[in-house]
Amino acid sequence: MATSGAQHHPSTHWGHLNALVRVARQRLSHRLGGDSVSVGRIVTRIAASCLCLVGVGFLLVPFEVHRGNEADPGGVVLEMAFWFACLVAALQSFRIMETLYRTGDARALAPLPVRASSLFLYRLFSNAAESVGVVLGAALAFLPVLWRGDPGLYWACVWVFFAGGVLTLSVGFAVQLYAGVATVRGDNDFGNFGPASFAISPGVALGISVGIILLEKLVAEELLRGGMTKGAQFGLSVGAAVVGLSLVLAYRWFVRDFYRALAIFMEADSVVIDVGYEYFKGGAPQLRGWERLLSRDLIPLVRRDRLQYRRRFMLSRLLVWGAALGFMVLLLVKGDEAVSRGLSMAVPMLVISLFARPWGRLFELELEPGFAHTLPIDDNVQLRSKALVSLRETAELGVVFFFTLAIGIGLGFRGWDFGVGAAGLASLIPFSASTLLLVLARRRRVAAVLAGLVIVAGTAFLGSLTVFALLPLAIILWSSGALALRSSAPRNHKQSGRASAPRPLELDALPPSQGSER
Repeated sequence: MATSGAQHHPSTHWGHLNALVRVARQRLSHRLGGDSVSVGRIVTRIAASCLCLVGVGFLLVPFEVHRGNEADPGGVVLEMAFWFACLVAALQSFRIMETLYRTGDARALAPLPVRASSLFLYRLFSNAAESVGVVLGAALAFLPVLWRGDPGLYWACVWVFFAGGVLTLSVGFAVQLYAGVATVRGDNDFGNFGPASFAISPGVALGISVGIILLEKLVAEELLRGGMTKGAQFGLSVGAAVVGLSLVLAYRWFVRDFYRALAIFMEADSVVIDVGYEYFKGGAPQLRGWERLLSRDLIPLVRRDRLQYRRRFMLSRLLVWGAALGFMVLLLVKGDEAVSRGLSMAVPMLVISLFARPWGRLFELELEPGFAHTLPIDDNVQLRSKALVSLRETAELGVVFFFTLAIGIGLGFRGWDFGVGAAGLASLIPFSASTLLLVLARRRRVAAVLAGLVIVAGTAFLGSLTVFALLPLAIILWSSGALALRSSAPRNHKQSGRASAPRPLELDALPPSQGSER
């Protein structure tokens, strides 16, 4: 009884929360480099990131910032801020689901006697910290609005970012926790989906958040028109009520039913569906499509890299498709007033670099844990495999942008001749830069990110002059990538820092007596 009373004492609540925060700080310290990390290096990385965001903002924001007319006081800039807030809300909604149910510490903390109230505050504060970082990054990206002489419009954009982050955080917690509560109780509020309600809840939360973000955008427009009008007061009241009610309900549902919901989620998440594929079927593998053009030693590695990338980063590819479709709608609605010509040419490279990034993610730890270095596989073959997969994935995403840009520019404002040509050249840039960025990512990931931003800036600058200037840029990027790939490929195993790998043993070549003994 004394132990039970101690568990419910307020000091125990804050003690659990302090322990969780201390572990999170230690994990962050290890990720940054442990005891060897210096403050100067962290400050340098933060400063470089801020400068990159401001540089991207100068490409995003139109050169002539104006508020528009009385009906649309925010103009194109506030419209861009709204769509950017919606994009961040989509990422944040899925991130909340990962934080609640699928992170490594969620499974590690499940069997421990941690109070649910402490764990709720820990999850809420961690997601709030991520939201603050995203809001500050968006504010830095739109800093050129303030630089070009309209502080009122700048703070209206910042308000849209801030309101979007707070609303998505609170609504996302409430809706996704209610999905777990409904699954525990057996309710049909999310339909007869059972554990699949966990996968549906981020979309439901996103839909609610986007609707309220639109309301807060209208509040920003009212503030730009005439200050704190009745419409602005109503929008602020609705937003505050939604945030407060969502947090109260989320806390209640988390404390009461979270651990049971987590158990159901973990059970459903561990189920592997039998797709009916005969993994141990004998015979030579059947070649499909472009595999007929590859050598035999490349085919297994290409299949591995492509399968791993598509399975683990499916959401990133979906975000690229969604951004391409959204940009097409923006061009069709706004025409040549949507964005500058240079930015429209740089959008494919910018979006693929932000979300998909196949040239860098093929070298991440979850896709390349290092076990292949113990196998008798040539390093040149592995590097060529990743280069081919990166080229193919970038080409497929580029095709999506080709059609969306051609339709948006062709039907929107410039005609089909210019639209098809501009879309083809803009989609060619990420394909041409893929090999060069892959070689840089293999050596240093930060170098690939910075090089991608430089290519985006160069594409926007040349595209603002003339779209035909992108063709020599694509040729230069492709030639540089081919030369970098050839120079970075190790001549032999000794140059790659690994001993010469033995040749695989071919059992078919053994004599019959040895084969029977084995």
